[in-house]
Amino acid sequence: MSTHDQDDNKRVNLSTSFKMVIGQLISDDIPPLKTNDSAEKALTWMDEFKVSWLPVVDGTEFVGIISESELFELEESDSLIGSTKLSLIRPVLNENQHAYDALKLMAQLNVDVIGVLDDRGKYRGAVTIRKLAEHLAKMAAMR
Repeated sequence: MSTHDQDDNKRVNLSTSFKMVIGQLISDDIPPLKTNDSAEKALTWMDEFKVSWLPVVDGTEFVGIISESELFELEESDSLIGSTKLSLIRPVLNENQHAYDALKLMAQLNVDVIGVLDDRGKYRGAVTIRKLAEHLAKMAAMR
């Protein structure tokens, strides 16, 4: 076996032992908003968590993500998210999809948060661009 073949085997073993699925990257520090939460609460959380988007759920159903810029356009900050005519987008991936799928989706939609669903389509949590970047950097450093 040549040195080149041994290097390739090490890479393959490394990447299979460090396969990164989205379910492993769910951020515990980004709680979802509920449809009965206020726009003011959403803006407070966005500021606190340093994100421009937050997930919105109705029970265990993922409704979509809401943007900070759209919330600023509301006339009343005490408006409930579920009773406004906000345009939620629904960037979502299955928990078993690869991290690169998340990166691609975030880049295409220019969002910093995406929803993650389980195999039954129920909301599992959110992945942030920050958490994704940290993991991708770790992957690159291991190579």
